[in-house]
Amino acid sequence: VFFLGDGLTLHRREILNKIPQAKIAANHFWYPKAANLGIIAGEKLSKGKEDSLFDLVPLYLYPKECTVQVKVK
Repeated sequence: VFFLGDGLTLHRREILNKIPQAKIAANHFWYPKAANLGIIAGEKLSKGKEDSLFDLVPLYLYPKECTVQVKVK
């Protein structure tokens, strides 16, 4: 999972503490631009990986879904 957006300026450390394997996108990817998708796709293709155009679906999250919840054991 990649995390991106200006909320990372506040929550990056908390996310990485809770999800050490989380991937944080560089800040030039934080705002939707078609060119950013091309850069990501190019990096993926250079590693021999690809996705089907017909299987890609955007996932939009809103504050309610993005709340970091802490489970106390």
